[in-house]
Amino acid sequence: MKSSNTPLHFNKGDKKVFGNIYNRFFPAVLFFAKSFVADRQEAEDIAMDSFRKLWESRESFNNVGSIQKWLKVTTRNACINRLRNRKMISGKQELLLKQADSMTEADILKIENIEGEVIQRILNEIDQLPEKCRDAFVLRFLGGLRHQEIADIMHISPHTVKNHLQKAVSTLKVKLLSTDFLLLVYILTHSRKD
Repeated sequence: MKSSNTPLHFNKGDKKVFGNIYNRFFPAVLFFAKSFVADRQEAEDIAMDSFRKLWESRESFNNVGSIQKWLKVTTRNACINRLRNRKMISGKQELLLKQADSMTEADILKIENIEGEVIQRILNEIDQLPEKCRDAFVLRFLGGLRHQEIADIMHISPHTVKNHLQKAVSTLKVKLLSTDFLLLVYILTHSRKD
C-alpha cells in the first residue's frame, strides 16, 4: 500500500484501498479490543464496527497515521462503553475502566504509540515467516481456527499444520526476544516520559 496516495484514494471511496487498510490494521485493532473484552466474538464485533465507522468517516482523513490513531481511539471508546453497559465486569476490566478514566490524552497517545510500534514489529516478523508457516500461524492465532480446520483450508495434514506452527512460534521467539527488540520496547517506554 502506498502511503502517499492512500488517503486521497480512501477519501474518494476507493474500496480496494479500504480493503488494504483493513488488512493492514484489523489484526492490531482486534488484538487491542481483546485486551479490553475477553470474548473474541465481542472483540471482533467492536473491531468490525470501528472499520464501518472508519468507512463512514473516510472523507476526514488525510494520512495513514491519522487513520491508525482514529481506529485505536474509536475501538478503545467502544470497548469502554461496552464494559460500562455490562451489569458484571471482571476485576481486570474494572481496573482497565478506572485506568482509562484517569488517563490524560497524552498518556493514551503514548501507550497507543508504544503498542502500535510493538504490534507493527510483531506483524512485520509474521510477514517474514515462510509462506506455509505464516498462513498456519495467522489462521491459528489471529483467526482462532483449530488444527483440523487449518489443515482443511491449506490442504495438508493436521500433523503438518502442527509442524508449521511450531516452526513459526520458534522463529518468532528468536526474532522477538532478540536484544534489539527488547531494547526498542525499553526505549519506547522510557524515552517518552514527560
